[in-house]
Amino acid sequence: MITINLNAELFWLQLDPTCKDMPKTLSLGQYGMTRGVDRILKILEERGIRATFFTPGWQSSIRIS
Repeated sequence: MITINLNAELFWLQLDPTCKDMPKTLSLGQYGMTRGVDRILKILEERGIRATFFTPGWQSSIRIS
């Protein structure tokens, strides 16, 4: 079983709340959401691998707005 946790910026913000003012640091988490997910999905599909994705509610609410 493969599980994928999509914390994105939340990881950095939990480590240090002042990261909200550090775009470069936050971009490390954003990269996975904007570029990495599509790549992972393609690889999983090519190999016929099933996986579960976990996304914190907080993360999904900021993506929608």
